[in-house]
Amino acid sequence: MQDSQERLRARRVGIGWGHFIGQMVSVLEQEPRRHGPVQTICPLLGSAGIPIRNYHSNENVRLGAEPYFLNLPALAQSWEERELLCSTQLYRQTHLQWEQMDTALVNIGNYPSTPDFASVARYGDLLHRNRACGRLLNYYFNQEGEIITSDRDFAIQIPREVLSRCPRVIGLCSANTAASALEGALNTG
Repeated sequence: MQDSQERLRARRVGIGWGHFIGQMVSVLEQEPRRHGPVQTICPLLGSAGIPIRNYHSNENVRLGAEPYFLNLPALAQSWEERELLCSTQLYRQTHLQWEQMDTALVNIGNYPSTPDFASVARYGDLLHRNRACGRLLNYYFNQEGEIITSDRDFAIQIPREVLSRCPRVIGLCSANTAASALEGALNTG
């Protein structure tokens, strides 16, 4: 890992969640901690309300660098709750870390998928109508790379415009990820 960190020149890293990222974190935890170039690491979205460690973003940032925690849920219950949670000092500190990060590790997953992350409650039939094929963090997209938006999406995660300014965004996916999801993720830019 240290050699790849040196090649990437990663100093300020953001990390997503998911099965594959959770497996990567588990492997890295077994390695002896080295003093590599990574200085800070922070989650890119809140924690899911499911009992699977891979989807608890604060657990994924405990890798030896200075961790920043985002003790917020991935999904708020309403727009008002999301606005309230995103107005906290905790969120503002995390947002500052996002603005300063030089490398983001994001998961690329299929749609539909398990866990589902309340997609019907957040999008109604928009994902079906817009031919969603995948998910990057908690953003859904179609094969053309169009991010599908909804006025009921109360997800707490790095804003797309902030992620797009990160110099290095590294998408990670498993062998089970559909080619259409991978193509759509690449097309998001």
